[in-house]
Amino acid sequence: MTMAVWPKAALQFDPIQVVTSERGTAAGIAQLLRGFGPAPNLIWSGDEKEAWRVMETGHPKLIFMEQAGRVIDGLAMVKRLRRSAFASRRSPVIMLSNESTVAALRAAQAVGASEFLVRPFSALDLGRRLEAICTVARDWIETEVYVGPDRRRFNSAAKGPDRRGRSRQGQYPPG
Repeated sequence: MTMAVWPKAALQFDPIQVVTSERGTAAGIAQLLRGFGPAPNLIWSGDEKEAWRVMETGHPKLIFMEQAGRVIDGLAMVKRLRRSAFASRRSPVIMLSNESTVAALRAAQAVGASEFLVRPFSALDLGRRLEAICTVARDWIETEVYVGPDRRRFNSAAKGPDRRGRSRQGQYPPG
């Protein structure tokens, strides 16, 4: 059986904010994080107003964001956070969803979420997302239509401002 371990590099994430209208989800994440070892401070925000206050003043280093809840529109919040002047705007965001659909994943990626986690999830699932955030440094992208971490999950041979043009010319496989 594979055991999940709190990645040592994850200790840099202090505090961690959990934005969900369900207190049980926040408690479950806290319990899973404690199972990895000494976990950083965890701040639960049960509504958007509280979440914004924490993001602005508490400077969370990692944010778990509910994609769609009773009182939280996580997609809109992440999009707004990425375009804000807050110190936490570049903090990794793990989007929590009840849907394991391509549409839900693509929606999270489109607004700038760093990782995607479908409920219910195990400690191993959570550990893998933390490991991905800690070990795969992604470039930060800022354009008119997208602000957030680079969504590509592989190293492409096509680099630079004209990479799409070269791909259309057949020099690189479309991707």
